[in-house]
Amino acid sequence: MTSLTIEPIEETMWNGIQRVQSEVYLDVEPESTEILRSKWLHSPACCFAMRKGDEVLAYLLAHAWDSIHPPKLHQPLPAESQGQGLFLHDIAVSRKLTGVGAGTQLVKQLLETAGKLGYRHIRLVAVQGSGAFWQKLGFEAVPGLKASACYGRDATVMQQTLA
Repeated sequence: MTSLTIEPIEETMWNGIQRVQSEVYLDVEPESTEILRSKWLHSPACCFAMRKGDEVLAYLLAHAWDSIHPPKLHQPLPAESQGQGLFLHDIAVSRKLTGVGAGTQLVKQLLETAGKLGYRHIRLVAVQGSGAFWQKLGFEAVPGLKASACYGRDATVMQQTLA
């Protein structure tokens, strides 16, 4: 039996990433491969896929981001976007991995990597009622900061400060 692995995203993984994204996002329109790739190309060391054999079953995309306001969906990143913070742009886990802690494992991989790379914080927008999941992992809502309408109803900007 093949075990699950977490690996840096590679060019050959995009069909699997798109399949997982389409399976998971029901309240927010999935983004194009071009847009997702722009996040990956911006900060490839902070983007991971979880696979079983050759099948992508989950992924996480994070990138350097210098603004307190989250980037809008469906737009490529500006080339000059840098900074001491990361924006966790996207995480998606196939239903095939329900109950195995795949999302938590991917986030832990990002936290470890972000610490090694010297980032000071990670921000994200919690969508589709995922705020409780993020709170369990140490993220807190950013008071007074609203997410763009492109993230859907009840989206919440959250942050974790890194040691």
